[in-house]
Amino acid sequence: GKVRVAPIMSPALGRGGATYRSVRGTIRTAWTVKDGQFRLDVELPGGVEGEVMLPGGRVASAVAGPNRFSGKL
Repeated sequence: GKVRVAPIMSPALGRGGATYRSVRGTIRTAWTVKDGQFRLDVELPGGVEGEVMLPGGRVASAVAGPNRFSGKL
C-alpha cells in the first residue's frame, strides 16, 4: 500500500505529529520547527510506502520503518 503524508508544519506551534492505526499497522509522524529549519520523522508499517510532502512543494519517498527528513522551512 501507499500513503501520503502532508503535515502542515507551523513555526507558531514549534512541534506536532500524529498517529494513525491503519489496517496495515501504525503510521506515526512527528515534526519540529526551529530557527527556520524543520525535522520530520515518519514511521510506516511493513509493506507500506509513502509519499511525503515537504515545505516548498518538495516531495520525498518514505519506506517501511523509520524515515527522517530535514531542511529549510
